[in-house]
Amino acid sequence: TATGGTGTFYIEASGPNYEINLLGKMIFERCNSDEYGGGLMIQCSSAGQITINEMSFTNCTSAMYGGGFFSKFDSGTQMTISGKVTYDKCQCTGRQGSSQSFGGGQYLEAGEDCKINVTGELEYKECEAHQGGGLYIDIRSKAIVEIKKATFTDSKSRLDGGGLFLYVWLEAQFTVYGTTSFKNCNSSLRGGGIYLNVDNGTVNFNPTEQILIEDCNCIQNGSGICCSITNKGQLYINNIKFRNCISQYFGGGIYTNINSEGQLMLDKSCEFYKCQSQVNGGGIHANISSEGQLTLVDQCEFNQCETGYDGSGIWANLVSGGHMTMSGSFSFIDCIGTSTSAYGLGGGLYAYTNNENCSLIFQGSMTFDGCQSVSGGGGAYLRVSNNSILIMSGSCSFTDCSSGGHGGGLSITTLGKGYDINLQASMQFDGCKSGGSGGGLYFYTFYIGQITINQMSFSDCNSTDSGGGAYSLLGYGAQMTITGKMSFYDCHYQETERGYGGGQFLEARIQQSLINVTGELEYNKCEAYNQGGGLHIVVQGNSTIEINKASFTDCLSNQDGGCIALLVYTGSQFTIYGTVSIMNCNSSRYGGGIYLEINNGIVSLNPTEQILIENCTCDGSGCGIYCSITNKGKIQVNNTKFKNCNSERNGGGIYATIQAEGQLILDNLCELSQCKSNGNGGGIYATVDFTTQCTFIIKYAFIHDCKALNNTSLSYPDSGFGGGIFLGGSKK
Repeated sequence: TATGGTGTFYIEASGPNYEINLLGKMIFERCNSDEYGGGLMIQCSSAGQITINEMSFTNCTSAMYGGGFFSKFDSGTQMTISGKVTYDKCQCTGRQGSSQSFGGGQYLEAGEDCKINVTGELEYKECEAHQGGGLYIDIRSKAIVEIKKATFTDSKSRLDGGGLFLYVWLEAQFTVYGTTSFKNCNSSLRGGGIYLNVDNGTVNFNPTEQILIEDCNCIQNGSGICCSITNKGQLYINNIKFRNCISQYFGGGIYTNINSEGQLMLDKSCEFYKCQSQVNGGGIHANISSEGQLTLVDQCEFNQCETGYDGSGIWANLVSGGHMTMSGSFSFIDCIGTSTSAYGLGGGLYAYTNNENCSLIFQGSMTFDGCQSVSGGGGAYLRVSNNSILIMSGSCSFTDCSSGGHGGGLSITTLGKGYDINLQASMQFDGCKSGGSGGGLYFYTFYIGQITINQMSFSDCNSTDSGGGAYSLLGYGAQMTITGKMSFYDCHYQETERGYGGGQFLEARIQQSLINVTGELEYNKCEAYNQGGGLHIVVQGNSTIEINKASFTDCLSNQDGGCIALLVYTGSQFTIYGTVSIMNCNSSRYGGGIYLEINNGIVSLNPTEQILIENCTCDGSGCGIYCSITNKGKIQVNNTKFKNCNSERNGGGIYATIQAEGQLILDNLCELSQCKSNGNGGGIYATVDFTTQCTFIIKYAFIHDCKALNNTSLSYPDSGFGGGIFLGGSKK
């Protein structure tokens, strides 16, 4: 036992060029100190050389610093540990009434230009302190610490850093270049395995073998690693595995605050397996601000991670210039939100930008398989704010992901103006479902900003509400451009009566919002309960939707619009300017092919190639097109062919009601062939309100081989009139 503030074995060097060689095997058992280094204390204030071979510390204690070994160096001291040093059941107790002690096994402090190199091995078992249960390191002023191999087992801290507490500042450097493991370490606050504070320093975990952090836990944040990175500090972690790390609050695997140009990079095969947090971020929880940067590179897997609320794999909050980049191959497998409340977003990934000039960049390959959330974004939830960007390139797939709310696969929302969302990746959604809207994809974007979508495919996706495959709502000047191909196969509604848009739901509203499909839309075997078996569109508030090319095959609505339901209101416009084909679509009520409601809006079917509507059926009226036009609404149909469309009521090809100065114009090679109705108007059925100067004009149309059949369920003369056209009117 040593008293008076020194270790049991105390070495001090105060002059230059000293040399200390501890080359034998040194054993410290049940040694105690009332302050520093229960077993060994070395303190050097000038340049010199220390060499240590083999040491063991067992049941050693100190009150404050280094239960087994305390060392403090300055002014160019160099120390090499060439053998194995073990710490077993060492601890720092803390002074009576104090909640501070540092380094249960070892305390190491190094100042200006010092260098410590562990070419041997460090081992910590069942060590304990308030901070740094196994090892506490404080290095500054260009000091360097390098460790080849270290293991931490069953060590714990009463505050932070169950295994290792590391403070690196003022251009100091810390490196692990061999291998390190942390098993069953825990802390009562933060960092069950490791607690890091990097302030204008560099920490590099770059092992030749994998780093393992297993079965670590903490009461608050970061059961595996809890780190703060600031003032251009840098933390690099390569080839690391987190297994069964559990936190009671945030970040089961990693919890990090990155700001003031700090950087955290994860590289070369990182894995998070069954990591959990009770609140947010089962794998990683990251707060990033002020030009801070989180980067994930090469390969990273999140497998069976869980969180109470948001981001079972990754939770990231980007504030005022924060940046996050994922570049390589990333997989999220069976990551779920476990909340029993109605809140929980991003089963695999949750990331949002808050304030301006933030960036979310995803490059390479991303897969989400079997991920779940409670209220939105079963695979991923992303939110983009003022003047921030989201870029996705490469490939991204969502398989069997689900959400109790919107976006079974992916949910994207915006907040504020000037955002730029560029989805250039090839994206695939298979078997995804939502309890709200957007079985695969959910977009909710308001205020002026730009969205670009390249290529997406949706298969066997479904939703309880609208958009079995995809749902998009834009407002207040938002603009969306779809440049590639979006395809929907066997997308549908769940067993409810709320489904609109079995394949896709698109809405543009308020202050000239715009959706422009310069690419192509394809719908096959999609089904809706209410309207729009393939596609449901709403355009209102002086907004515009334009489509270049679309095809619909075998789509079905249990109400209106077997392939498309289109509602155009209040000065808005809808245009088809390329080509559309509609084959074998049907509805249980109106519009086997297309259902239109136009109220003070304009619809232009003006293709460069012919629009074809063929073999469509409906149990009501308007098998090819059903349109209701009112309040100066206008529809112009050019170069459109209706073939073999059959309705159980009126208007085999077209059914139109025109009121309140509405207009319907057929021009430029329109053709109705072999269409029939079991009511009136085998080709066209139109009724016009005579009192309000409505307009029905046929400029250029060819109507042939059409039939209006007697309907035996109706009494004469209610059916069988107008084989080509039935034109009627009303007057109040």
